[in-house]
Amino acid sequence: RTEGNLNTMFGLPCVWFSSIAAYEDMRIWVTLAAGHPARQPPAKRRSLDAVNQVFYEEMAVYALEDSQSAARLRKCLLSAKLFDKETKRFLRRMNDGEYDTRNRPTLQVTGLSKSFSATGSDDFFPVDLQRPSEKPAELGIELLFFDNRSG
Repeated sequence: RTEGNLNTMFGLPCVWFSSIAAYEDMRIWVTLAAGHPARQPPAKRRSLDAVNQVFYEEMAVYALEDSQSAARLRKCLLSAKLFDKETKRFLRRMNDGEYDTRNRPTLQVTGLSKSFSATGSDDFFPVDLQRPSEKPAELGIELLFFDNRSG
């Protein structure tokens, strides 16, 4: 194969996720980065639906262009921080049993798989970047290639 050329004889490359959590996390990151408006006006608690369609094949085509593109995509998928374009804030997941003692506004993403979350939703709240103990959630998806050369 020549770098920069994708053999499209058999269509776009296939993309698989190793877990439901990785798939749902990608949908959450895309939803918030795209800046889809919430279903209700801003308040203490926002709620929005996760996007239903993400074109993962486009990422695969980009990664197949050359090794530099693949390296960029790998780094991005591993370390992408959760950012809410609507509020222009970094977010982190609420841990099990955690409640917001500082009364910060929360964000709920709905429309997720019940296999991922029993409620079909996931809760997040803004990160206070002034506090060193708080860090934005990272996507943490590892990019792997499988082809006739790598097994």
